[in-house]
Amino acid sequence: MAAVTHELKVWRAEGVETGEQADAHLKLLALRAQREQYVSGLLGIPDSELTLGGRKAIARWYEVYGYDDAMVQEVAVQAGPKRDLWYWNSILKTWNAKGLRTIHDVRGPVAEIGASRNIRVDRTAPSGNDFLKNSSLTASLNRLKKKSTP
Repeated sequence: MAAVTHELKVWRAEGVETGEQADAHLKLLALRAQREQYVSGLLGIPDSELTLGGRKAIARWYEVYGYDDAMVQEVAVQAGPKRDLWYWNSILKTWNAKGLRTIHDVRGPVAEIGASRNIRVDRTAPSGNDFLKNSSLTASLNRLKKKSTP
């Protein structure tokens, strides 16, 4: 009975209060289980070996980053023989930060260029904190240049 009470508290904390919300939550849990099974199959491990952290990471890929099974397959391809959930997570996290949303984005010319894909998708304009334009830094660099030249 304590387990049921605990689970109800968890659901309530997640905003589940009505019967309709409970049905939707049960569907989400079933979908998460399918996704975990799919990813564990790609990793070559039983889904029972996924840790809570691993399960949360997989949920994040789909629910926060908005990736689908095709993107998870693509990360498996890009990772090569390395079948490690946390390695895949780092790749997907990087793709998300760089705004790469589809396989076309990942395989496209922008992704192949390298440094040009290091964009900040969370900031629309530069911060204005350009340390190279800082006058005291520039003055220090100029002094070092003068000292090093004969």
